[in-house]
Amino acid sequence: MSDMGGATPASFFRRLGRMKADAGDRLAARLTAFGPPARAFVTMPEPFTPGSLARGRQLLAGNFRRGGTLVAAPDMSPWEITEAPPSFLAELHGLAWLDDLAALGTAEARRTMRAWSFEWIARFGRGSGPGWQPALAGRRITRWISHAIVLLHGVERARSAAFFAALGHHARFLARRWKTAPAGLPRIEALSGLLQAALALEGMERFARPALAGLVREARSITRRHGVPSRNPEELLEVFFRFIWGGRALAAADRPVPPELSEAVDEIARILRGLRHRDGSLPAFHGGGPAKGRLDQALVASGSRAMPGQAVLMGYAHVHAGKLSLVMDAGPPPHGPRGAASALAFELVHGFDPIILNAGPGHLFGPEADARSRSTAAHSTVEIGGRSWGRFVTRPGRGGGRTSVFDPGPMTARLSQMVTAGGVRLLAVHDGYRATTGLTHMRRLDIAADGSALAGEDTVAAVSEEDRIRLEEALAEAPGAAVPCRALFHLAPGIRAEVDMAGAAVSLLLPDGGLWLLRPDPAVRVRLLKGVHYVPERLHPRERLAIELRWDVIDHASQIAWRFERIEEGRHARRGIDALAAAPQKPQRGS
Repeated sequence: MSDMGGATPASFFRRLGRMKADAGDRLAARLTAFGPPARAFVTMPEPFTPGSLARGRQLLAGNFRRGGTLVAAPDMSPWEITEAPPSFLAELHGLAWLDDLAALGTAEARRTMRAWSFEWIARFGRGSGPGWQPALAGRRITRWISHAIVLLHGVERARSAAFFAALGHHARFLARRWKTAPAGLPRIEALSGLLQAALALEGMERFARPALAGLVREARSITRRHGVPSRNPEELLEVFFRFIWGGRALAAADRPVPPELSEAVDEIARILRGLRHRDGSLPAFHGGGPAKGRLDQALVASGSRAMPGQAVLMGYAHVHAGKLSLVMDAGPPPHGPRGAASALAFELVHGFDPIILNAGPGHLFGPEADARSRSTAAHSTVEIGGRSWGRFVTRPGRGGGRTSVFDPGPMTARLSQMVTAGGVRLLAVHDGYRATTGLTHMRRLDIAADGSALAGEDTVAAVSEEDRIRLEEALAEAPGAAVPCRALFHLAPGIRAEVDMAGAAVSLLLPDGGLWLLRPDPAVRVRLLKGVHYVPERLHPRERLAIELRWDVIDHASQIAWRFERIEEGRHARRGIDALAAAPQKPQRGS
């Protein structure tokens, strides 16, 4: 649900603040163009953040997916693309795609890296264009420094001089504007770029002290909050990379690494290890993607051995049992532009096979996909009344664009976790639907110790007398005097599913041949739905299926149960599914 109503005093001042920031950036970009260039490299950092081979191939084919927009421009420079949304242009001007071309590693890719970088300098290097924001400038200078060996290979003296002039310009701009970047990842990107420049470039040393002091303050904030306010796991990984980068740059310059930076690296490593699925991916919550491959590289590069323990991590419950990993969103409402209505949703991975996944980062595929991917129905949780809890409010963003912000309203969430005789039990509650229906959602999950089964119980109930009155009002307004509810389980792409035994079971055949079975409550109506999964490395979403368990609330409390269990593992799951579904159900572990 999106609120597009008229301007409020708060929205007016937000818009005014963003216009002031944009004007300040443009002025600073022009003023800081006048100054001495960087003279040479004191140290030559190597590329650190891994790129994507798939995205590198897409770029060479002329397919640019940035900021939720896909532009096909074969045989065309990216800087000739002007008719595009601000979000697209901002991502393009951040130059993070240099990592993707570097990952491709071909002669053509290296030539393209040089051509597009030097064309950017020629077109926008004096302070024009949409790329002069502190976070983007920090992202850009970091990539230029880390890929400098490739970018400067075989270039003539004039281009080399322009490159070092651009590095000096960026350092002066960041020194002047990093404080105006929003706290969190944008400010860390700006500070990380400034620190890289100060430590790697001759003539920029004076910026090292303020850049490091600012980075230390941000590190303290991450450690104190035990994560990032957006609760986006992939954003936390991006912060992690920049703290590791900063530590490496300090070590290369024979400077001590502040203890606050080391503590933040340990804290983030602890969180990311706990959230890591068995297949090496991150759970896709609140705008984040799986970051598969990048996560393990960052954990190894950090050198940190910090382990997660059993505590809740950044609002997420995490359970690893046998080959099974489960992560559930049981935390407070997130803050940030990618917040989603995902309370009590979970992801489930068995070994290298994802079984249940959220929709993924829909914002990479446009505004409609963004709205879809952040709704309650895009997550494996319970939707009440055919809508998301909370609301999505559209507000102005940087560079003239608009952004959708999730407003959760007066919502609270609680979680308890315990070890049982048969495994681990999670009990979670959220009341995001109280304002509209008077109902509170309670979810119990029992994970078998050997990872062979997951049993769940979903309860929706009006807890207080006030809630019962609100529910009676909702029932009176609802068609058929019933509030519709549905539990959704979004399957990973590639899983084949069938409803068997007249709805008594749903069989799941995994790509490797493994067979799982969902046994739903007999009282629910079962069906399979078609859906999509948003994968950052692909040009288009992937098709997939979802299981829907539907029932109606006609009284003050309603409860359903369901159970996933592994029937066969590996490439020999080929027996009759109906016969397996008819087998006696095992007792629920941990009951």
